[in-house]
Amino acid sequence: MMLVLVLLLLWGIVAIIILYNDVENKFNYWYSGLIFSVSLGLLCEIIRNNIVPITINREILELIARFLSALSYRLSPYFGILAGVAMYYQDKRKMKISIVLFLPVILGFIVDFIYPEASFITVFPDYSPFFWTIVIWAVPYGLITDTLMVLSYTKEKSQRFKQQKLLTCILMLPMMILMTSAYLVPLFFRTHPFIYNLFSDIMILLLILMFALKYGILGIRIKFERERLDSTIKAMTSGTAILNHSIKNEIFKISMCMKNIRKSVHKNKLDIDDVDGNIQTVLDATDHLTAMMKRIQDQMKEIILMESSVDLAEIVGKAIEMQQYCLENITVVKNYSQGFIVKCDQIHITEVLNNIIKNAVEAMLKNGKLEITIYPKGTVVVIEVKDNGIGISKENVKYVFDPFFSTKRSSMNFGLGMSYSYNVMQHHRGNLEIRSKENIGTIVLLIFPKERILTVSRI
Repeated sequence: MMLVLVLLLLWGIVAIIILYNDVENKFNYWYSGLIFSVSLGLLCEIIRNNIVPITINREILELIARFLSALSYRLSPYFGILAGVAMYYQDKRKMKISIVLFLPVILGFIVDFIYPEASFITVFPDYSPFFWTIVIWAVPYGLITDTLMVLSYTKEKSQRFKQQKLLTCILMLPMMILMTSAYLVPLFFRTHPFIYNLFSDIMILLLILMFALKYGILGIRIKFERERLDSTIKAMTSGTAILNHSIKNEIFKISMCMKNIRKSVHKNKLDIDDVDGNIQTVLDATDHLTAMMKRIQDQMKEIILMESSVDLAEIVGKAIEMQQYCLENITVVKNYSQGFIVKCDQIHITEVLNNIIKNAVEAMLKNGKLEITIYPKGTVVVIEVKDNGIGISKENVKYVFDPFFSTKRSSMNFGLGMSYSYNVMQHHRGNLEIRSKENIGTIVLLIFPKERILTVSRI
């Protein structure tokens, strides 16, 4: 009893981890469904073999067990084949086929209600005379799933993803074979294979946990460490492109000006104003390059906190005052009062707010509205900065804290502001969160932890 219960809980935990970590990944989505549907079968066995025999009122429990068994038998191959399709096509195709593949499941339950004497309402599916109606499509689903996974592995060109798919096949192929046996054994031998599959199920589960911990397969890490290699490469590529563009522009200016100066000095009559103008352009270009390098250096150097007790209202007020030049056409709403005293680095937090306010202003059109609120929430204190700007697309939100990532293409914007801001809040043992909807606006939350809060204003 205890072993089966632990197995059931572990299957559920693995499915939650996969689904929680990357719900938008279709393979993880359907694989989670497969694990949950298998768990329903395990729960059925717990009720069937351990709870029903010691219960006086057995009818309701037996009906529940039969229903869970019917769900497990019908949903497991369905989720399995969709996981195989998602793995093979790598999420490039819309999964409209899921509706077509679901038809046998629906038809099965329709047959149950047409012939209740032979359905889960009366008998367990594996003892029903209509059990073959499940087998005729469930077994082919399982075989197709195995084929798609193997083909997905063989056609993969990237060595990194090829290893991931190999490990996934090592786990899923035995699981699908065991699942197929769960359909064929009752059909031919009138016995239930669960007790024989129990050891195999446990071994597969342990392999999932081990591979997830060591290799991060199925898009998961046990400590929920998000795989950021691709986004980091993308951010660095974007940052390099911006730097390259800025440097080329300034070098081109310098080159053109020096050519103009050379022409001028070889003329019979030297045009002092022309030479002076070209020299000034060269100086401006070198100043721009120097400022650009200094800004990158300042925001990428190690953060050292100089802590003091500060009222958050004063910090917010100072940041608004520093950005006043760009707030002329913006309505600023201040929803806070004094009395939120925290221990922090005033200069760094002010710079964080400068970055956030500047980003908000750049995202807003005319008649923009900037709303800043300070409030307690549970054991933390939050500074909330809300704007009604263009927002950030769903695809870009997850990259906003990456160094060099930016949706703006100005020559002095290197995508370091939010990376720096996040780093500052992490050094304060707090957090920085962004909630954004495209064409609606963005909310940025600066969250200060309990240990940094000295006084909380009673609003």
